[in-house]
Amino acid sequence: MLSLFHYQYRKNSILIMGLVFALAYYKTGRLEVSIMVHFFNNAIGAIAMILMQ
Repeated sequence: MLSLFHYQYRKNSILIMGLVFALAYYKTGRLEVSIMVHFFNNAIGAIAMILMQ
């Protein structure tokens, strides 16, 4: 819901990732799975930034 009212430029991507995290939790019932999905998402972004330098 936060992305619907904030982050005007990245609203759709934040909404989609939030739905992915929620779906991971809903399917497994474990918050750890959502945290790991979030970690891997951030790791991919960090690695891409490092490689682009």
